[in-house]
Amino acid sequence: MSEGVLSSQTFEKIQRIGIEIGIIIDNVDQWLVSATKIGERYKFENMYLAGIVPGPKPPSITQLNQYFLPLVDQLDIFFKQGYFLTQTPKYTNGRTARGAMIPVVADLHAAWQVAVLGSSNSTFCCSFCGLLLQDIEEVDPTNWPPIRSSLEHRRCAQIWFNAKSLQEHEAVFDETGVRWTELLRLEYWNPSRFLVFDTMHGWYLNDIENHIRVVFRIDPPKPSGDGLFEDNLNGLTPVPSELARTLVAIRDNHQSSLKLVRRPVYYQLCKHRELRRAGTILQLRRTLKHFYDITMWENISLEGGGRMGAAITKPDRAFRNAHFRLLGATDATRDADARYLEKCHKDILVRLCSELCVPLDAMAVRKAELVKKLLDKVSTQPRMEHYPGLRPGPVLGSDMVEEINADMARTVLPSWISSSPSKFGSSDHGKLSAEEWRTTALVHLAITLPRIWGPRGG
Repeated sequence: MSEGVLSSQTFEKIQRIGIEIGIIIDNVDQWLVSATKIGERYKFENMYLAGIVPGPKPPSITQLNQYFLPLVDQLDIFFKQGYFLTQTPKYTNGRTARGAMIPVVADLHAAWQVAVLGSSNSTFCCSFCGLLLQDIEEVDPTNWPPIRSSLEHRRCAQIWFNAKSLQEHEAVFDETGVRWTELLRLEYWNPSRFLVFDTMHGWYLNDIENHIRVVFRIDPPKPSGDGLFEDNLNGLTPVPSELARTLVAIRDNHQSSLKLVRRPVYYQLCKHRELRRAGTILQLRRTLKHFYDITMWENISLEGGGRMGAAITKPDRAFRNAHFRLLGATDATRDADARYLEKCHKDILVRLCSELCVPLDAMAVRKAELVKKLLDKVSTQPRMEHYPGLRPGPVLGSDMVEEINADMARTVLPSWISSSPSKFGSSDHGKLSAEEWRTTALVHLAITLPRIWGPRGG
């Protein structure tokens, strides 16, 4: 019991009684409580509405405790003393029933509200261990902090509870990532172990949807691609001089220059230093500043020259625009692209030739000849060799989506599997539910993709 987990004797008593209490929370808008035999708890006739949080706006993190207070009062009595039921189907003379609330089944946002923990963007981003936000991309479990013990969590929560002011509350939370919740009055409740991972939201509505939309880049109007290019949603990879000057602007806190810095610049700086790359521009900037504050801002050079503190020079911007226009050139737009490039400074065209390994004659070459060489280079070589920063083609393009829909029409699903929209990739059906994402990924994509990508078409 010291760790907040039910003892074997207590749990055996609950099993013998055959009663269990579970709170099912849907965004903390309503509470449903079931008190039934295991395996029967989700039947409609065995559930009742325990309470509704009034609107129109959801309560704050700490206000939610006021709604839990009467519920916890009843649950505490239910566990310690039990309630006498005057009559049951097996016991006409009545019997005493005891129960315990063990899991909290909720989406991630609601789980944080119930346990009064910080969100995924807070310093202590994990509800199970002490992992910090700056280490959120650490995928090796051996490097994760140990799971929070119930004793340690309760100790920190009690300190927060005893704080006398809002400033003290914030200071305790910033240091520990823990607040007080009324559920801690239940002596058996362990906030680290009793928050159940929500498969519906965490896996189907987040991971699977993100994989199809972001990794596979479903885009029916376009032809399917291989998805092998490095992602850079804002165009070309930042040039070295832009990276160096951004570091100087961070070091000197040059706000006017930092406002001009694009997110890919921070992304590349963090990537090269193996730092966390997720988050907003401000979070990436703080990550870099923290890193260089520790390393004493060593090894910073203004490679490429340029004005101190500027996010990007005018020549660099002109070069990037010309480079991007060149990489998007097609046979249909060749004349328009040629006119645009001929207006660029000759130094930019020479730099483009160097970037794309276009040989130059020993004698001076006119701009029109340089433009012709560049456009010929782009039109004759495979895309991968000269499109290093362009957004990759969708893996699930028009031809692949057509194959998936054709297989879906030929597939007969069992009655216990929810169907997916008849037109995969179309916006006509609106947003997909968790069940629809599950069927799409685990059934339909599992049928079509191996057939198309496998040896000899499957």
